[in-house]
Amino acid sequence: MLEDDYYQTYLEETDTRIQGEIDLKRRVVNIEEIRCFIPWERCWDSNKRLFWKQCVKVTCALAGPGDDIRTYYYFDPKIWTLRLLKQ
Repeated sequence: MLEDDYYQTYLEETDTRIQGEIDLKRRVVNIEEIRCFIPWERCWDSNKRLFWKQCVKVTCALAGPGDDIRTYYYFDPKIWTLRLLKQ
């Protein structure tokens, strides 16, 4: 039973990662450089803590019949620059 729970968690994390990558490639609405004041926020790629540091906030929106679904991703500025150069 423990292995099944681990496998299910792995699948959920993988789905989240794939969905985030699709958002970042196709649904970017706004990019801004800010100072992060959210204590638990981490860089999407490197998983570094961004509290009290400069970061890039990427806003993605998925349009629907009602309100847009907005997702926010935070990046270290150097990592965001490298990500843009790779595309």
